[in-house]
Amino acid sequence: MSDGEITPSATDRDGDGPPRKSRLRVGVSSVLLVILSAVILAITLRPVPVTEGKGEAITKVLQVAHQAGAGRAFDYDALEFTANIVMFLPFGFLVALLLPWRRIWVALLLVTAFSGAIELTQTIFLAQRWGTFEDLLANSIGGWIGVAVAVVLRALVRRRDRQLLARAAYFAERGEPLR
Repeated sequence: MSDGEITPSATDRDGDGPPRKSRLRVGVSSVLLVILSAVILAITLRPVPVTEGKGEAITKVLQVAHQAGAGRAFDYDALEFTANIVMFLPFGFLVALLLPWRRIWVALLLVTAFSGAIELTQTIFLAQRWGTFEDLLANSIGGWIGVAVAVVLRALVRRRDRQLLARAAYFAERGEPLR
């Protein structure tokens, strides 16, 4: 075996399969997903809305948005919708990083189910909260965007990895060091 030679054990489990799962990707994504899920649940399952008593701050955010060019149609409802998208985007991203490539589509369902569970819990158990279809939609859109970003990122990394493995195999076949 020469330097730079790629062996089956280095690239996959049985010599014919795909490269091993990134333990770092799975470990970091798992920890971040647990933390993010706790934050989302803390925000969405509070007895009162997180915006309660924050009218002045929300008005200032809307004023800044309008001064920056957002049309007058960008009101409180639009701000809330956008905030829900932003809150769920990293959730969808992390879920998609954790799932196997062939099952990544399940992330779309998990994001929607998580949001639906939150909205249902608000409606049933929290007297001053109520689940809405708009929140479910915004949360799902944010999660789906996160899934899409993860799919693109994973595809780019996968392509790069295949190119690196092909390059390493090319040099290994010739008995040359990887350069």
